[in-house]
Amino acid sequence: MEKGVRLSKTSPSFLHANSTSHTWIFSAIAELIDNAYDPDCNASQLRIDKRIIGQKDCLIFIDNGNGMNPDKLHKMLSFGFCEKVEIKGHKPVGHYGNGFKSGSMRLGRDAIVFTKQEDTISVGFLSQTFLEMTNAETVLTPIVTWDSKSRQILHAPDTQGSIDAITMHSFFHSEKELLDEFQAISGQTGTEIIIFNLKTSSDGMLELDFQSKPDDIMNLEHEQMDLNTTANAVNRPVVEHKPEYTRSLREYCSILFLKPRMKIILRGSKVKTKLITKSLSETESDVYRPTWLKKTMKIIFGFSPQKQDYGIMLYHRNRLIKAYEKVGCQKQNNPLGVGVVGVAEVDFLEPIHNKQDFNKTARYNACISALGRKLDDYWNEKMSADGNNTTVNRSQKPDWTWVQCDNPQCLKWRRLPDGVDDSNLPDKWYCYLNPDPTHNRCDIEEEPEDENDVSRASYPKTYKKQQYRKLKKHSYQPPQHVQQASSSQDNKPKPVIKELERANRQLMEAKRREEEQGEVFMKLMRQNKKVEKKQKKLMQEARRVKLLTSQSEALLASTSDQPSVSSRNESSDKKKTYGVNITSKAPARPPSKRKRHEGEHSDAIIMTSDDGDNLPVSKIPKIEREPQDVKPCNQTGVTTTYAGSNGAQNPTELGSGYLEEIDNLKRDLYNLRRNVAELLNFLSPDVKIDSDNLHQVDAIVDDLNKQNRMGQVEEV
Repeated sequence: MEKGVRLSKTSPSFLHANSTSHTWIFSAIAELIDNAYDPDCNASQLRIDKRIIGQKDCLIFIDNGNGMNPDKLHKMLSFGFCEKVEIKGHKPVGHYGNGFKSGSMRLGRDAIVFTKQEDTISVGFLSQTFLEMTNAETVLTPIVTWDSKSRQILHAPDTQGSIDAITMHSFFHSEKELLDEFQAISGQTGTEIIIFNLKTSSDGMLELDFQSKPDDIMNLEHEQMDLNTTANAVNRPVVEHKPEYTRSLREYCSILFLKPRMKIILRGSKVKTKLITKSLSETESDVYRPTWLKKTMKIIFGFSPQKQDYGIMLYHRNRLIKAYEKVGCQKQNNPLGVGVVGVAEVDFLEPIHNKQDFNKTARYNACISALGRKLDDYWNEKMSADGNNTTVNRSQKPDWTWVQCDNPQCLKWRRLPDGVDDSNLPDKWYCYLNPDPTHNRCDIEEEPEDENDVSRASYPKTYKKQQYRKLKKHSYQPPQHVQQASSSQDNKPKPVIKELERANRQLMEAKRREEEQGEVFMKLMRQNKKVEKKQKKLMQEARRVKLLTSQSEALLASTSDQPSVSSRNESSDKKKTYGVNITSKAPARPPSKRKRHEGEHSDAIIMTSDDGDNLPVSKIPKIEREPQDVKPCNQTGVTTTYAGSNGAQNPTELGSGYLEEIDNLKRDLYNLRRNVAELLNFLSPDVKIDSDNLHQVDAIVDDLNKQNRMGQVEEV
């Protein structure tokens, strides 16, 4: 209980469940290497070795870092505590507070930690064996602390119980044996981690192979067998190339950090760490500029010394997350892109908790796609330059030779002059061995690595430009009369950005006004339908009571002869009126037969019934109908449609105010067409269009529709 509230518990079985996130055993070792590298520890040297204690194989990690006090040790043995911050540009790799627990419990069932500071020395114990034998209900972490000078125990309420737990369930059976183990930490500060009861495979063999190479730790891999039912394929080994770093811990440690700052000694032999960006041949750089990233990301491309190991190396905060990721043309089943290695530090992406992959977000997908395009550009440029499409005869020697000083207080990287053979260098190399007199002392700063401007690619992409010219050559060509008209306007000034923005605003305003007019039009349509419905109802009532006189028939004739927005066509219920599809829901009445009365004025119309009988003659003034024209309506606010001689439907004036709105819209559309012509001139220098010659713009549009090439013009 704390503050009257019950505390949460962590089941001991969670230690094993948490460790299963590391499907690859080297990723668990990398978690412990990260803890020594991070700025809170800031170790300059880490030793990884195997020791036999109590007739059992143990994996040992010893660093010369800052060590931990009892409180920090307790948080490291707990879950989710992470207080790591960036110090002087050194960014921490860990930020989940789970690396030591998941990594150590993946390697073995038990781990004991010895840590030393100037004032205190402490021992911590994380053991699945201890928790199972004591039937613990939650994870218990025994911790004991002594004064570093007097070697007296700094008593705490749980001191005696912690000593009993450690001495009973570990190789150290007394307090003296625990204190003697601190001698393995040679400096005044540092940490030693001993992992025992190492994990074994299903056949009882240790997962880590200590026997194959005495100076390395190998990943014990079993041959994959082809279980195909074909008789010739049963139990046939599957041959698949895997990079060397997946099998060798030494090789993995050599590429684990983009810029190595810590010396790793594996089983008594120094790991020759690599500056991966400086170990390639024909090196070039490119940049990636996503819209959501404040600064550009630099990408290094080159050919790998090992032809079979190629792809993109993705680092996060200087730590390798994904190695040899195939992108672009490398995904295809052909030799394209073989041997090309790309290196990028993608701090803007988020790694998953085991630090072996990234979260598959939209940013990750966009980044991988961009890296594929950049790699294709590099490959095409290099292959087109020498006419080859293979990497067999390419140079395997890096462009430069870089070597790291072995002085723990220095560890700087130095570039050796041309002609120096790195195979003849001693195992321990120091700055004073550098033939370059300007960088032959440890107190001299490193040479800058970024020699090229990160704002652009370091090489001209001539192949890409040639492909663009070919595409442009086969793209849309305007008609000859348009080209002649365009050639006369070469000296005409191009529209500036402000003019384009103004044209865009005018376009948006015209669209807005068109939408408003459409809403008004639909409102008038609804009103017109209501009037028609009332007229039909009155006429039906008149017929029912047989009150149709000559005057009522004349009224009927005038009503039927007056055009309406609703459709009168028997073959279709839909007509276009002023750009809007209108469907008549009322039943269409049969059209009345009309004929001119002989001897009467040409503006008089005789109405006849459907059975051929002439009704009483009524002279009705004929409404003049002109195609493509707008005439006033006899009812303000009601839209009517007239049929011209060509059969087209034309809207009438919707009141004097609405006519003004239509005129304004025509003017806006006229100006818009001029702006579009100027915009085409600006976007396509090869096509010169007179912005005042609207027929020329129409000719271009008609030609594009005929050739069906609008997509190519938009792309250009």
